[in-house]
Amino acid sequence: MAKKVLYGKEALTAFWEKIVETFRITIPECPFSEEPILFVAPGEPTKKGYRATLTNNELLLLAAAVPDLSTRRLDAFLRRVYHLTGDELKKLTWNEIGVYVQDYLDSQNTTPSKPARKTKKPPKEARIAFQLYCIADVGTQTEVARMMSRELGRKIGQHSVSRWTTEYRDWLEQQGLPTDKAAPKAGKTIVDADALKLGARTDSRKPPKKPTK
Repeated sequence: MAKKVLYGKEALTAFWEKIVETFRITIPECPFSEEPILFVAPGEPTKKGYRATLTNNELLLLAAAVPDLSTRRLDAFLRRVYHLTGDELKKLTWNEIGVYVQDYLDSQNTTPSKPARKTKKPPKEARIAFQLYCIADVGTQTEVARMMSRELGRKIGQHSVSRWTTEYRDWLEQQGLPTDKAAPKAGKTIVDADALKLGARTDSRKPPKKPTK
């Protein structure tokens, strides 16, 4: 019996299945780095900076936070929720993305289900993070996380600072309170001693100008 000759999509599908059977597929540790997928021959080690394809548990975790999961939607989610820039995204590993997604899902589980219900006042850490990053402008979220870790005596990540500032800003807006450094009236401040004692900014940017009376 003559062997069937495949053409078009059918041929490509068969070719791909053969590759998958023969080689291991490895993906970049940093999905937004634009590095290509690599095929590894049996017995060969995984190249540095690469890993095995995502597990079912990892895929389920991502899909829980990003419906209709795709690289483009995941990119949009991280930019919208955690305000990450393009350069920051390129350095993110799959493990770090998992931490961001789990942090987001945990925060959603504590959010009241009824939209009309007022949000509970965020914790003290959220107030300090908001005032250091959004009001006092002492540095980047990573720098604020480092300062808070040193002062509070426990490890605090940049993703926590990002979530706290968002939560505290939302709470302020819900209470009808000012959310930026230009809003308070002259002679008043909403930056408290807990935030200021953590120190001055560590980068080379100039501090914000004081609002004029």
